[in-house]
Parts: sequence; structure tokens; C-alpha cells
Amino acid sequence: MRILLTGATGFVGAHLLARLLADTEAEIVCTARAADVPEATARIHATLTRHGITPDARASARLTVLPAYLARTDLGLPRETLADLAAACDAIFHNAATVSIMRDYATLRAANTESTRQLLRLAAVNTTPLHYVSTLSVAPPVSHSSEVPEAFLPPHEDLRYGYQQSKWASERLLEQAAERGLPVTVHRLGRVVGPAGTGYVNERDFLWSVLRAGIPEGIVPELFEDEIWTPVDFVARSLVHLSLVPDATATGQVFNHATLPRVRLSDVYDWVREYGYPVRSLPLARWREQLPRSADAAATTLAFFDSADDVFADRTRAADLRLGHVRADRVRAGLAGTGITCPPVDRDLFFRHLDHCVTAGVLPAPARPSVPRSGVAAK
Repeated sequence: MRILLTGATGFVGAHLLARLLADTEAEIVCTARAADVPEATARIHATLTRHGITPDARASARLTVLPAYLARTDLGLPRETLADLAAACDAIFHNAATVSIMRDYATLRAANTESTRQLLRLAAVNTTPLHYVSTLSVAPPVSHSSEVPEAFLPPHEDLRYGYQQSKWASERLLEQAAERGLPVTVHRLGRVVGPAGTGYVNERDFLWSVLRAGIPEGIVPELFEDEIWTPVDFVARSLVHLSLVPDATATGQVFNHATLPRVRLSDVYDWVREYGYPVRSLPLARWREQLPRSADAAATTLAFFDSADDVFADRTRAADLRLGHVRADRVRAGLAGTGITCPPVDRDLFFRHLDHCVTAGVLPAPARPSVPRSGVAAK
């Protein structure tokens, strides 16, 4: 068996790669943006190391890395390489994407949407199953739809940002491919947080950037009411299982990976305080005014808000972005009896994330820890 995986140099992609190596005996062919094979291979291994993932020698021997540029024609690959992939791959996992709320659709189309089109063409040669990693942000807010179905979505006026638009457009291409009989699945994710076992934090995550900027200053912004959070190790394990079971070849299946209760931002800030950081919640506009721009984390975060649409500066409008009930019946049914369960995203997990941040020097240790806990910050 041979599996093509894109996006393995990213947070979710690295864990998908680890899971595919652990749960299958397949040769895994990864793409990485690089000039040559040694550089591409080095990028993949550096990513795995950064995330604490160490495949054994037997698993590593099944890993092949190709230098590619997905935003380019033919994915930046030689025609003969494309032909070989089309002939020999038994499944494609398309996880790669440029994630940016600041960029418009025109600048994201090549990397996010046209790459999907090109991979669909590759899959069509041999009717190869294609499994696409999408986002719940393609769905309209609760003000326009009471629920998010496990189904393809029609266009709607709340697709305001280039990233949303590029992912929705990719889903539309997949829907059209499914209508023509190509076996495709879509896996929509919410906010993917660090693995439950290690507490590792994806420091590039938007909310963690906000916390890194705000916690040292004692102020945090009011951003949203609640969100769907899912640990990355569960996401990877469930996605691989749901994609590779015999049923996965059914055309046009959509999975919403949202099996846990939502996480309220007010609870997150309470956990921050219980950990020992005396933070105050401020309306976003006031938080932006009071946050010093001298620190790198603060400057980068404020630059994002400066460039983003004014919806993020308006608490009322931001609240309107809340999703309705997210259906996850297909995910639950597909995982029933497998022993694959999602660990709770709760105070204990969040404390492990904060412990990691303190250990890594991302956050200062709290001056006065308010509750006993394990980890370096308690010492």
C-alpha cells in the first residue's frame, strides 16, 4: 500500500504522518516545500522532532519525501513523478494549506484551492480515494443556520475571509468529484490543540499567540463565546481510522470532528487565573490599546488585528460568528467500538499546556501559583 500525504510539515500533518506510520504498513509519500530531496527530508524530520515524534527505524524506512510546491502547476513535481503517484498511490491525504485570515482569496487560491483541483485530477486517473482536511469555519454562523450538517454546504454570505473561501471552494470541487463517482471524504476540524499526552502547544495557533501576548501584561481580550477544541492526537487517530476503514470509499462523506462539548473562553481565562496568572478580561478594542507593542509576541498579534477585518474589533459582530449545533453523528458511529475516544479538553489538559509553555520559555512562570499541580511551574 502506498499513501500520499501533503502538509506533513504542519502541526496536524506531522501527527497524521505519525499515525499513518503507526497504524498502517504502507509506504508514506510526503510532499514538502523544498528545492531538493535532502532539504525536503530534513524539513519533515525537523517537524517530527519539534513535535516530539520519533518513528522507529522500521517505520522511517517506509517514509519517502518529495520536494514539491503545491501552489505551482503540477504541484511543482516532474510529470513523470505525477504519473508514478497516480499509478501507484492507494490513497491521498490532502492536509496542506496556507492558513491566514489576513490574506484574500486571490492570494490563497493557488495553494489552497488549485492544489485540491490538481490532486483530484491525480486521484481520478485510478479512482484513488482522496481524504481532505477542511475546517468548520466554512459553515455559516448560528444566526443563519441552526446546525452544521455532516454534508457539503451551499455558498453563503458569511464566507468573508480568503481562507474560508479557499477551503469552501475546495469542498465544492470535492462535491463535484463525488457527484462524478470519485471516492472523496472531507474531515472538518475545529481548533486543534496540543496532544493530551504531552501538553505540547502549537505556538502558531491564533489563540495561543493572543495568550502569549496578553498573559505577561495581565490582560486578555474578549474574542468569542465558545469554540470546538480537539486534541491533535485524537484528530489524527480518528481521521486515519475513518479514512481507511472499508466504508471510507463511499463517495462524498463529510465528517465533522466535533464530539466534545465546546470550550467557553470564560472558562479558559478562569483556568489561566487558577494557574496563577492574574489576568483581566477586556473588550478587544481596549485590550489592543493597552497591550504594549514592544514585545515580539504582542507586536505580531497586534499586527494581525490591525490587518484583519473590523469584525474582530467589534465584540457584538464577533459573537455572531458562533456556529450552531455541529452534527458529528458520522464520526461517532465510525468510532463506535474502536476504543478511539477523545480525551476531555478541561482544566487539567489546559494546565499541561501552560506547563509546557513555562518549560519552553514561551510564558513566564506565574509568581504565585494559586493551586497545586504537577509540572515544572509547580516547583
